[in-house]
Amino acid sequence: MTRQSPASARGIATTAGGAFAAFYSFYAAAPSALADDGPGSGARVAIVMLIVVAVQPFVPLLSRWPTSRRRMVSAAVVSMGAGSAVMPLAGHWPGMVLLGAGFGGFVVASTAWVKEAAPAELLGNALGLYGFGSAIGGALGAPLGLWLAQTFGIHGVALAGALLAAASLLPARRTAEPEGGASADGGDARGGPPDSAARPRPWGWGDLMGLGAHLLAVTVYASVLSGLSAEPDDRRAWLPVLAAFAIQSALAAGRMIGGRAANRWTSFNVGLLSFALLALGAVGIALSALPAQLLAAGVVVGFASGASQIVALTVLMNRANTAAAVNRASAAWNICFDVGLGLGALAVGVTIAA
Repeated sequence: MTRQSPASARGIATTAGGAFAAFYSFYAAAPSALADDGPGSGARVAIVMLIVVAVQPFVPLLSRWPTSRRRMVSAAVVSMGAGSAVMPLAGHWPGMVLLGAGFGGFVVASTAWVKEAAPAELLGNALGLYGFGSAIGGALGAPLGLWLAQTFGIHGVALAGALLAAASLLPARRTAEPEGGASADGGDARGGPPDSAARPRPWGWGDLMGLGAHLLAVTVYASVLSGLSAEPDDRRAWLPVLAAFAIQSALAAGRMIGGRAANRWTSFNVGLLSFALLALGAVGIALSALPAQLLAAGVVVGFASGASQIVALTVLMNRANTAAAVNRASAAWNICFDVGLGLGALAVGVTIAA
């Protein structure tokens, strides 16, 4: 089995940071940049997210054609950059479709690339670094997009998104593929030569429990983030902005530390500790009355959720023994993440309405 240098994991993580920054610059900017366009900015963002989720289950089908993971990731980033560049044109629809489709393909292909580029004994570290890069990209891209939308409108957001996507191509193109033919052709997912006799392992209770834990962790994190953003007290107008950055940064730290911990201890023990912290943070949110208390509890939730997410991903990827199985695990994890974001926002909406 080919050993990849830490530079491979860093290159993929850097690419993820740029791609997530490009996507979240649009995601955060859409409410203000597209406010005057029908059918409404909220509906447009929802459509983009539907495209993102709809594309992900089809990425594993690409395993039928021999192509490198770097090419898949690069093609997805090119789609994102093109979508950002043409966003001001034709009522924004071509840009939104290209951006959503590119991002949906990117998250599945890039997560799978981490698995293929990392030695098995360092998989948790590599996934944690990838999770850190993507979370930091989102944390920086969201406020950048919001500022650009308020200052320059959709043209500023489009230019920034295109530049961020183009910049994220550079580390992807410089990241070496594993020697021995690791690819999306159904061969050995750990960098060895393709094995035509390999068959994907069937999913067991451990995989399903990992996905369920991941979904719950994302839902709690999303509900806390959305709940703080919906804070009605004008005296706390600073809280949503600070909370968004602090919780997202804590999520990034949790992913990196959770990945490292999963390499040193059993995934069950790390996951159990992460869920204990998640419950503690959720209780803190429910009982807190002061802004500082809410912020501190939110940081705990962000950190614990990030660790839980990466532990679940590590469990899934450790069991994936072919490139097709890696694709399937990556798609399932990313779909659960997007569904969890929706469930968290829905839970907050129901609570406020009640």
